[in-house]
Amino acid sequence: MEANLVTGEQEIVAKVSGMKYPLKIVVTLEGDVVTVITNYPLKKGTVQ
Repeated sequence: MEANLVTGEQEIVAKVSGMKYPLKIVVTLEGDVVTVITNYPLKKGTVQ
């Protein structure tokens, strides 16, 4: 997976093999530093 991040807080939703639900990843980018704030399976609003 490749993401083009810009400065500030970003939300990424990605389908990952082996996972039942897609992952939601929230990161913040400041300069060359990427900080993962949280990541969790996105169950709400998905149709299986």
